[in-house]
Amino acid sequence: MFFLKFLFPTQSTDHKKMDLAKVLKGCLSSSSALGKPQALTKLCVRTAAVYVTTSLYDFHEKQTGRIDTDEIQDNMWDEVFPLLDQHFFQLIPVHLYECFLDNVLCALEVAGHFDHIGKQLMQYIALFFPKHIRRFRAQGYADRVLMPTVCCLHKCSNLEELYLEKADSSAITTYLLAHTLKHLNQIRVLSLPKQCDDDVASIIGINCPRLESIVLTGTCVTNTGLSWLLCCRTLHTIIMPGFFQGITPKGVALLLNGIPRLKHVVYDVMSDVLTYVDFNTSDSIMPVFGLKTVLFHSLELLSSNHLELVTKLCPKVEWLSLDSALFYNLEGLGYLPNLSLLRLNYKSRPIDQTVVDFFSLSCHNLTTLQLFDVKEIHMDDLRLTVGQCKCLETLVMNECSLREDWDHLRSFDRRKPLSHSVRVMQLICLQALPPQQVEFISLFTGLQVLEMDSCELDLESLKSILLQQPFLHTFRCPAWLHTSALNLANLQLSFRNCNLQLTRASLEFETDYSATMAVNLLADYADFTSTLAIGLNNR
Repeated sequence: MFFLKFLFPTQSTDHKKMDLAKVLKGCLSSSSALGKPQALTKLCVRTAAVYVTTSLYDFHEKQTGRIDTDEIQDNMWDEVFPLLDQHFFQLIPVHLYECFLDNVLCALEVAGHFDHIGKQLMQYIALFFPKHIRRFRAQGYADRVLMPTVCCLHKCSNLEELYLEKADSSAITTYLLAHTLKHLNQIRVLSLPKQCDDDVASIIGINCPRLESIVLTGTCVTNTGLSWLLCCRTLHTIIMPGFFQGITPKGVALLLNGIPRLKHVVYDVMSDVLTYVDFNTSDSIMPVFGLKTVLFHSLELLSSNHLELVTKLCPKVEWLSLDSALFYNLEGLGYLPNLSLLRLNYKSRPIDQTVVDFFSLSCHNLTTLQLFDVKEIHMDDLRLTVGQCKCLETLVMNECSLREDWDHLRSFDRRKPLSHSVRVMQLICLQALPPQQVEFISLFTGLQVLEMDSCELDLESLKSILLQQPFLHTFRCPAWLHTSALNLANLQLSFRNCNLQLTRASLEFETDYSATMAVNLLADYADFTSTLAIGLNNR
């Protein structure tokens, strides 16, 4: 392993240093999720952070005079850390340096509470920000750590990703933010704290020509500051959550018209943006935007006019989320040839003819379907919607319900599978009788991953489901009503080739390393993903 030299540091006779090491190990040892042992890489990263912090403590304690912060340079490594050389950063894999840096900053914060020497270690933070660092994500550090951290970012001229939304302390002024961003000309992804204002936005527009994605979370930016982003000609993703910002539909419309490369725009009232563009634009020059993501939120008043504008202004949309504060239907929503992900929150209403018509028109290439709060689903409804999606790979049903007579007076053969293409299915808070659940899942013959937030099926019913899925390799259900050591052993023996995760302690999730930056940002800051987190509140 890359950190083995840290696992056996030289023993020191300094009891304070040893005491600090014990305190740091205790504070940095996050309670292992669900009782699982920590990964060896995380243990090594934590041990390295403890080592460098205690070494700093020992070095500073032995100094006869206080070190001038301006004199702290990279060449101090040999003197401060006797076990390390000038190639220290090469010992840490690039993909783990962010985790190591977070551990170091947390350790320094703890050391600041240890004694007066620990408080003085903050001046060494600059040592851990080499010029070649490409990514930094600030956590909720105390001001004594956050201030020197932000103050040294300007020297990291090769930074490409900077996430500062948690650096929302009043100590981080807009002047400091502007001064920092002025030197980060290579930045591509930027998330800003709430104190960011129009002056900071102007600095970004002038000095960050390579900016591709920006997140403005409840900031003080107004339309004036937003207009400076027109200078960032490569910008393709902008996420602006928060109703209390000074950004209006007029400002968002300016960006849409001014930056043709914009693909993903998240704004709390997107319906007002489309209305503003439609009302203020001549029919002869009606623009067509290149947006790939259009998200409507639960506080909007969605109407057929808005849905018609989606078809007219955003015909290239690929990810579409439909929601509203009041009841609505899909009247007005036309042909969307590139649509691949649809989230439909139908406000406790059943599927109607407008939904069926839209699926027949635009959902033939759909790969991900998320049905939220769709009630009283009949088998014919599934045939006319899900059954139309021949390329569907992921199906999510959240807070949905099946009719008690869901197969009564059906017009299709109940024995015919509904889909052979669905690979991943998530059933969250599904309101259905146990026999209905068994029959519903059996309609999908190609499942590879099946996830349920809870399950009331008995052992035999669960076995019947698994037996009907020859390709199933993962079944997750953290709350199976009939969980017992005997039942779990019975299932494991019967289905050796299927990864059964039937308790919270057994949950394991794969990381999708192929996801694009835009997809990750939408997941982190817009709560929009192709699948939901099992076990959390998914409404």
